[in-house]
Order: sequence, then structure tokens, then C-alpha cells
Amino acid sequence: MFDGLMELMAPTGAVVLIGCLLVGLMSLSARRSLNAARARRGAAAEAAAVEPFPYRMRDDFLSPAEHSFYQLLKRAAGDKVTVCPKVNLRDLFLAAAGSGSGGLSAANRISQKHVDFLLCQSSDMKPVAAVELDDKSHSRIDRAQRDLFVDGVFHAAGLPLIHVEAERSYSTRELRQRLRLAVNGMAGVAEEPSPTGTANGAASSRTVAPFCPKCGSRMVLRTAGSGPKRGQQFWGCPSYPQCAAVFRT
Repeated sequence: MFDGLMELMAPTGAVVLIGCLLVGLMSLSARRSLNAARARRGAAAEAAAVEPFPYRMRDDFLSPAEHSFYQLLKRAAGDKVTVCPKVNLRDLFLAAAGSGSGGLSAANRISQKHVDFLLCQSSDMKPVAAVELDDKSHSRIDRAQRDLFVDGVFHAAGLPLIHVEAERSYSTRELRQRLRLAVNGMAGVAEEPSPTGTANGAASSRTVAPFCPKCGSRMVLRTAGSGPKRGQQFWGCPSYPQCAAVFRT
């Protein structure tokens, strides 16, 4: 009877033994994978220590001529204007809606270009004008083509761009007059007519949404959540904050 019982248990014991062996092999494989991952991370850390990022600070963010003109420009612009040097055009402009696949191409064309100086209202940092300091390099054909393109971008966006020839000295008074002419020209543009066609220009949910006068997107009806006009409706651009155009009620 004992011999018969041992014969019945023999296959079961073999199965258990095989299972234990498989579990052991899986545990060993997992341990080896973990050790290999740790080794790779250690090697990467050592490589980073041996080969750090190859970046250094430039000593010529502004050339002596640019720095001198920057100081003059701050005096000419006055306390209510902040002067920002070397501003990328991609941070200033966006491609209008409806450009299709050409929108990305248009954005890429300005992503590697900058303007020498951007003038912003200090109260809200809204751009009001830009200044290019043209040295002798601007007489080259490639630079002339670049300037023509940049002029077109600023003109299309409605932001004044002033070209100033690089000289040994400048007249603060003359520069201030040029800035005033450019900025006042922007301020003198007539307001957009009410897109709703109503007598008081109030936005209505039953009115077809107008197109944004700045980027061409179909505007959306919004309600002011705070401030003196809280609860009032207005048409806002869906591309906000890149485009903050509104039709107020």
C-alpha cells in the first residue's frame, strides 16, 4: 500500500520541482535585467560627467554699437516704454488662420529671425513699435532680401518698424520724433466697426460670429468673469493668449 502511494505522488513531485526551477530561472533573469539597467544608467551618468553640455555664455549679446544705441533709445522712448533687445519674430507674430499647410511654413520662416529692439508699453508690455539698427552689413544682397521680408511681416501685422542707420552719434530729439510719429500713427487708426450690426454694438449669441481682425480666426462669444465689465459678453479670439483681439460690448 505504501509503495502504491509513492507511485501516485511521484509525478506531482516532479511537477513541483519543475515549477520551482522555472521560478528560480525567472527570478535570476529579472535580477540580471535589473543589474544591466543599473549598469547602463551608471554608464550614462559617467558619460555625462565626462562630456558635459558644450554651452558657454557669449560675451557679445550686444555689440558696443548696439549697447550705445540701446541706452540712447531708452532715453528717447521715455519712462512709459520698455525697450527689449533682440526679440525673436516667432514670439511676436503668428500665422493667420486659413493658411492651411502654409501656416507652418510661414511660422518657420520667421522662427530664425529677430528684430534688434522692441518697444513695449511698460504698463502691460504691449508692443507698440520696433527698431532695426542698420549697419554696413544691411547693404549686402542677402541682408537686403531679409530686410524686405521682415518689413513685410511687420507691415502685415500692423506693427511699425523703424530703420535707423548706424552712426557714430545720434540726436535724441530726432529719434524721439521718429518714435512718436510711428506710435501715434498706430494710435490714430480708426476703431473697427461693430461686427454685430446692432445699434450699440452688443454681442449676441444669435449673431454669426465675426472673424478676428488680427489673425482671421472665427471669434467666440465669451463673458467677462471679473473687472468692471463682469457679466458682459464680448467676442474673443480663440487663439488667446497668442492673439488677444476682442470686440467689446
